[in-house]
Amino acid sequence: MTMKQEEIAALRARGALIQKSKEHFILRLRVTGGHAPATLLRAAANLAERFGDGTVHLSTRQAIELHNIPADAVPDALACAMELGLESAGSGNTVRTIVACPGHPVCRFSLGDTQELARQIHAKYQDYQGLPTKLKIAVTGCPNSCAKPQTNDIGIMAKGRTGYDIFVGGCVGRRPRWAIPLETPAPDADAVLRCIGATLDWLVRHGQPRERLAAVLERLGPQGLIDATARALAPASAHGGAAV
Repeated sequence: MTMKQEEIAALRARGALIQKSKEHFILRLRVTGGHAPATLLRAAANLAERFGDGTVHLSTRQAIELHNIPADAVPDALACAMELGLESAGSGNTVRTIVACPGHPVCRFSLGDTQELARQIHAKYQDYQGLPTKLKIAVTGCPNSCAKPQTNDIGIMAKGRTGYDIFVGGCVGRRPRWAIPLETPAPDADAVLRCIGATLDWLVRHGQPRERLAAVLERLGPQGLIDATARALAPASAHGGAAV
């Protein structure tokens, strides 16, 4: 089955990525914060046995991948995933799957509920439109940094009573860059969400096509983003007293 490039791109946006063989696809399933209920795992196993090679791969961003799905079976696999309540993890210029460590109360070192924060971020920004490039977010529960916030476009580190430290502009790949820590911490989850929104909006205004946040900061300098996030991190009274 030969597909046109536009067909392949459309499938990629829906979470089906063509493999090197050009004859099979990967189906990537979203797992927010790496927290996968048993029902999700059973459904993924069912899909893997029905359409793939009977195995699953856990990606480096905590998604579930089903490999070796024949090209002509991809539409049925996507439809079946939807019927089973599974959310595909699309590619392209989107906010990618939110990575998070187990957090409170599972980890004895954790200083915050990383899983709940990851769910809030996903709910608010999964459908954010207009990004010039992909954007990756990670939430970690303590300075041990198991979720590697300093290597993501936006990293959040729980600090207990002092709120959250925010990092911006990290990335790996061919030109890895260490994220910049913002001087102003986020006092609570609402402030974290405002800061993420301000960062996304700033990237839309200043980013060029396929230019990662790290590259934009390198080109323009960080002060513009620092100012934008500082306004977002101001006390709630500065935002009309309402949680964002």
